[in-house]
Amino acid sequence: ISRTKMDLEKIEEEIRDISRKNAKARREEKENFSRKGAKAQRIFTFCGDISKDEDVKGFMEKTREEFGRIDFLINNAGTYLEKKIDETSFDEWDSVIKVNLTGTFLITRAAVKHMKEQKSGHIFTISSVGGRMGLGGKSAYCASKFGVTGFSKALAKELKEFNIKVQIVYPYYVDSYGEIDWTKEGKQQLSAVKPEDVADVILYHASLPLRVVTEDIIFEPFMK
Repeated sequence: ISRTKMDLEKIEEEIRDISRKNAKARREEKENFSRKGAKAQRIFTFCGDISKDEDVKGFMEKTREEFGRIDFLINNAGTYLEKKIDETSFDEWDSVIKVNLTGTFLITRAAVKHMKEQKSGHIFTISSVGGRMGLGGKSAYCASKFGVTGFSKALAKELKEFNIKVQIVYPYYVDSYGEIDWTKEGKQQLSAVKPEDVADVILYHASLPLRVVTEDIIFEPFMK
């Protein structure tokens, strides 16, 4: 969603402001700041493999240690494969499923452990238009994203009693790296959703009170 330290710091501050709207969260945050001091304000990075259980557990424990609590999880790690089924190798299929589906399961499971203890939390899972409808030539990708959708919808019901929201984001046509060949696509550059658009949508929904939830967040380019 963001690629520079400045972007991360801006998002971190906006999320911090959101948490202050909740009186209980505000009291807990104050205690955490007193205990951790400046350390609690740092941006923490961790290098690991989202599809490996030990890496995910290490990341989540380190995050809890650094910040004292886990209020938000954004499942944004993913990979893409555009190949017809008879051209797709087992290793390619396995890689897509491991990153997109197994990775989402592993890190969500690790975060939920702490969110349940807090009796609060908010999980956003980035799916895709390919998690809502089949796309020709993208069977492995669609399988992984449909899996993510089903997993998240079941989780939303499972975690409601713990005041944990689960929302699925379905962005369409995101130009993550500014590398789309617009001549080939035959579309205007305004056709693409930008990464910062996805971030803005998530921040808006994260700011809503506990009584409000939109399970499916579907958005696409205005210009087609």
